[in-house]
Amino acid sequence: MTIAVPAKPGDIFILLQPILVDKMLLHQYQLQLQGVFGGEVYEDIHVTCQRFSCDDEEKLARIIYFLSRDWGKLPMFPVFGARLVAFYADFWESWVVRWEVADTVAWRRFYNRIGAILGQYDCEPHYPVTQTPKCSALTALPEKPTIPTAYQTSRFLFYAYDLRLTRMTASGAFETLAQFRLGSDLANESVWFNQDKMEIGDISRSHSVSDH
Repeated sequence: MTIAVPAKPGDIFILLQPILVDKMLLHQYQLQLQGVFGGEVYEDIHVTCQRFSCDDEEKLARIIYFLSRDWGKLPMFPVFGARLVAFYADFWESWVVRWEVADTVAWRRFYNRIGAILGQYDCEPHYPVTQTPKCSALTALPEKPTIPTAYQTSRFLFYAYDLRLTRMTASGAFETLAQFRLGSDLANESVWFNQDKMEIGDISRSHSVSDH
């Protein structure tokens, strides 16, 4: 299976985030998993859908615009975990437990549309179609846990609600470029970029997310 090369400063990530009530419910399940496997609960629940590079700020603004336009037309859709997996994550320098995202019809339609928009602007997606997206459950495990069969079955994770674009800075931190909701109008204040000048707006919000 082809795996994406490690992330580097300047890379842009497309993150899918849950509606709040699903995030709270999933957090409770994460606590149950912590009781079984140990480690730390990963608080910033999301799926990193894709990663790409773009040095042209005007082109990037247009990509964000078309992503927000498409995203605003979509209803919320369910994201399922196909199974739990454990592996060593270089980013965290520890073992982690994550859900592999199930390849449902709704997920594939969404995922392919992202790839199509990036392709229109000659921005090659970093994640190959053979690489299964994942959703973090636990981090900071001291050793590789054994995942029982009972945890390797499909499970509803959350309804997709927000799409967030972040960029890795030189220091290895992340800045938010844009964020928008399903079904949101482009005039909605939750769309974080300058729509009149087609320039990226507020990128002062910083956070830390994991690289898949």
